[in-house]
Parts: sequence; C-alpha cells; structure tokens
Amino acid sequence: MEHPDVTKLYKYRTFSPRSLGMLANNRVYFAASFAFNDPFDCRARREFEFSSTEDFVKKMTPLESSHEKIPIPEAIDRLQQIASDSASYSSYLEKKSQLFQKLAMEQFGIYTMSETPLDILMWSHYADGHTGFCIEFRRKPGNILEFARKVEYPEDDEFPLVDYFLGKTEEQIEEFAKIVLTKSKHWCYEREWRALDAPKDVEGRYKGHEKEYDDDEMLSGIIFGLRMPEKNRQVIRKLLSEKNVSYYDAKMVKNKFQIEIAPT
Repeated sequence: MEHPDVTKLYKYRTFSPRSLGMLANNRVYFAASFAFNDPFDCRARREFEFSSTEDFVKKMTPLESSHEKIPIPEAIDRLQQIASDSASYSSYLEKKSQLFQKLAMEQFGIYTMSETPLDILMWSHYADGHTGFCIEFRRKPGNILEFARKVEYPEDDEFPLVDYFLGKTEEQIEEFAKIVLTKSKHWCYEREWRALDAPKDVEGRYKGHEKEYDDDEMLSGIIFGLRMPEKNRQVIRKLLSEKNVSYYDAKMVKNKFQIEIAPT
C-alpha cells in the first residue's frame, strides 16, 4: 500500500437522493474521465518520437495489426507507404494519438477523493456551497482504497509523457495510469487521491460504473457542512443508524478564512 501513513480519505458530496442512496448501500461511483469538470484532466503528450522510418514501422506494426485487424505483412506495407508521404504521416500520427488516448481512458473508472476535509473551496464546489457533507473513509489493506494513489501536480505543468509501445500488459496499464494520476498544479490545493477500477462489459462509450464496498468499516465518519440544514443532518443520521459512524460538524475558525472539524 503506497503511503500507508494516509489512513483517511474524504469525499465531498451534495445532499441529493443519489448521494444518499450510494451512502446507504455502501457504493461508490467510478467516473469516466470525460465527465470531469477540467478539460485538461487525464491528458497525455500527443507526440510520438521515432528515431527513423524503420523505428516507426517497427514500433507501430503490432499496434496497427491489432487495431486494424490485418496481418503483420500487410501492416508493414501500409506503414511504409504512410511514412513515405509527409502529409499522410502527420495525419496518421494525429489520428493514432487520439485513438491511443481514448483507449487509455477506457482502461479505468476513477473515484476521486481528498486528503483533507478542511478546504473551503472544495466545500463550495463539491458540497453545494457548504450545505452538503463530507464522507470520511478509512483506508487500509483489504478494502478498495488500499490501492488508491496520490495525484501528482508537476511543477512544469506539462502533460505526462506516456510510452504506448510497452509490450507487457502490466507495464502498459502503469503507463496509462500516469495519465489519470497527473493534473495541473493549479489543482494542487485539492490534495487529490484517485482509486482506479477496470470497467467490465462495456458496450459503446464507457460512461462510468458503480461498485459496492464490502468493508463495513470503510465508512468511518460524516462531516456536516456548516450551512447544512438540521433536517438534512437528521436524514443522514437515520439512514446510517445501523452503521458504526462518527459524526462531525464543519465550523468556521474564529477570525480566519479556515474550517475546523469538531465532533457533534
């Protein structure tokens, strides 16, 4: 488990029938990357780097054969023809870069969380102007957050460079994961973590999927937003009355633009 010292992760939520239903039924939603609010999210460098025409043909042949469902010799012939014409070559690489990024994104559903429940911007953006709530999850070996990973925010603000030509599936998946786990440094205040889950039986464009967690101890606490109506707090308490959950209030720190969390 990476960063075993991080034992709690947080999910900011609006008070809605969907979020309440998922809370009651121990379910989380792994989203498709295109649904995120940041159009720069989950983007990789589009450039392909080849040392020569021979290098281009060698690297692209197995992928071309697989993607186009044609024999290796036919793929080689096609690629050699493409390489001989600069316009065709540029168009081909642009098309393939888009395809590879699409394929990479279909490898994962993404569940986003944060290391902190104290960020006033996230309470505003993701918890309906502080009227929602924040879920505290326990992260430990054996539950679905064991392999959640920290998002990186590179100082140079560049898209990650991904090697699409690795042969082993495990290596390819790790390369694709770099796309999912890299964001602009503008988002670093979120201190985001992401759990990844492979979608199953996808028909057409992947749109996300729900997953049940069977660890009853994973849901450890609920933090009520500082503007959350009392009647909504009672709904959540009743909904989770048979679960071992701690409850907290988000409160303003006196004379500061800060939030503190206190047991309720």
